[in-house]
Amino acid sequence: MKQEELLEIIQGDGNSIRMELSKYYRIKDDVERIVIEGVDFEEDILISSLSKKVSLSVKFDLCNFKGHFRLSGVVFNNKLIFSRCLFANGIDINGQFDEIFINNSVVPKNGIRFNGGKYDQIYIDSNDDISLIKVNQGVFNELIITGWKIKNILFGGYRVYINLLSLDLEEAKSNIAIHNVVANYLFVSGSYMEGTRVSISRSMFNSINLNSLTNEGKIEFNNIQIYGTKEIDFGNIDIHEIMRNINLKKSEIEFIHNESRRLTGLNMIGSQMLPLLLKHYPDKLIKILPNNFSDSTLELNNAEIGNMSFKNMELQNFSSVRVINTELTSLSTFNAPFPIHKIKGNNRSLYEIFNNLYSIAQKKNNKREQIEYYKASQTALFKHLMEEKWYRNIPSIFSLGVSKIYSDHGTKWHRSMLLTTPILAGIFFSLMILLTNYDIEISKEGLDKFKEISVYYLQFLNPTHKLSFMDNKIDSYIYSSNFFFVLFDFLGRIFVAIGIYETIRSFRKFVRK
Repeated sequence: MKQEELLEIIQGDGNSIRMELSKYYRIKDDVERIVIEGVDFEEDILISSLSKKVSLSVKFDLCNFKGHFRLSGVVFNNKLIFSRCLFANGIDINGQFDEIFINNSVVPKNGIRFNGGKYDQIYIDSNDDISLIKVNQGVFNELIITGWKIKNILFGGYRVYINLLSLDLEEAKSNIAIHNVVANYLFVSGSYMEGTRVSISRSMFNSINLNSLTNEGKIEFNNIQIYGTKEIDFGNIDIHEIMRNINLKKSEIEFIHNESRRLTGLNMIGSQMLPLLLKHYPDKLIKILPNNFSDSTLELNNAEIGNMSFKNMELQNFSSVRVINTELTSLSTFNAPFPIHKIKGNNRSLYEIFNNLYSIAQKKNNKREQIEYYKASQTALFKHLMEEKWYRNIPSIFSLGVSKIYSDHGTKWHRSMLLTTPILAGIFFSLMILLTNYDIEISKEGLDKFKEISVYYLQFLNPTHKLSFMDNKIDSYIYSSNFFFVLFDFLGRIFVAIGIYETIRSFRKFVRK
């Protein structure tokens, strides 16, 4: 089939031309769709500058495109389907499309390329060889890529705007590079085999979901910002209205005007003009908003993350982080601390998650992160033990509770000092009042006596002091023979020992072992 005949089939007025051509080619035609089946296209095909929109659904089934297939500056307001086709020299797409489906088609070289335009839904599902899927620029509502035997997936060039981007590859041995993308939702799932490299960098996402993922290759997130995107509704308004709406300068309007004079065919947004405007003025067409969305989430769900790294990521900008049935210890991070207060889950799961994060921080000798993750894990464990049958866990609960009160689990040495000395002072001076004839008196004589007793208080703070250290010191009283003094001396030694341990432990929190 020749290019002219294909154009007549797609856009011919009435069915007469299609009926004539159907004598030579397998063409199924009804009111709503055209099916072109088993046709060989010997030469390059360029569908460009159509005189009107394509409103029918067009399906190519078992077709062989021996030359280069190119859609440029066209508007399809219905489905465009390629099923079980061969594109010997690749396919280039540019324009405005409602839905494009590419199923089980072979693209051995040059690949599938999106060179700008506006797309509602792109769905690529292939179990046959595709050498490359490359997205140079454009605006997409949904871009879904599934299947296997896709060798390369590349996003780059000019900025690409996507509402939902989904990669679900099985037994993939691919090179995947996603750069300069702004997307509301990124979904990555499937199995990525040894030798696969996935690099996602210099991009903005509202939510990232790693679900049912098995990674035996290498996946790297680098320089990721957490933002939301809001697209201006282009509609079918003319160029001048668009230029007024996006507040172009006079020089910019003149540039667009001069460029548009070179273009033929439909002079409307979504065909030639949208790629041109996106190329030169993307930030005036797409609003990028600081993330304040309640559904902004990082989720790792039933994932075997393998060799995965997070570098230079603003994880704290997510509204929530969810880790479900996922071991994190193999994850490596650099300048991407997990926001502890935004990690969601039950306390038992949180204990495991924070322990995993502690191990990650320990591997890279990041003491600051270790401290925060350890403290969070101990707090989660304490809450979990309290939720269970707490009376069976009294020793553990007591130990964790004391550590929390004294030093916030070994992180605040000043708290342990401030707690230890007043508690023991209260015990000691209460004993002095109870066991002697002293009373509380605000006078010079009372102050002198307080200074005298304080000397013994400082000895009392030494946990190795003798039990008889105060015998015959005050009014010849034998304190070591008094039951209450011995009891409180014993309790005091415990409080002192705990206080000293927690103080030293907290003070050395940044010392590497």
